[in-house]
Amino acid sequence: MPSEVSWATAGYIVAAALFPGFGAYLAYSYMQRELGAARVGVVLYLGPIYAAVTGYLVLGEPVRGFHWVGAALILPGIYLATRPVRKANR
Repeated sequence: MPSEVSWATAGYIVAAALFPGFGAYLAYSYMQRELGAARVGVVLYLGPIYAAVTGYLVLGEPVRGFHWVGAALILPGIYLATRPVRKANR
């Protein structure tokens, strides 16, 4: 059954579009200022994991095998990209 079309519904849609987007932009710019562009660029790869967790917590969607496989590929990649570089002993 479709939702009722009203000013309240339109307000909820606008709020859902603006506030998280604005908050994400502020968080991203803060992290970029504090950590630098190279480290913060890697944070974008966490989007699918955040989406899966949010879907589970908010919508009750099941976490399936492909979510775990994706996380198992993403998280080590982020670790490898952000770990400190060790200098070789010569």
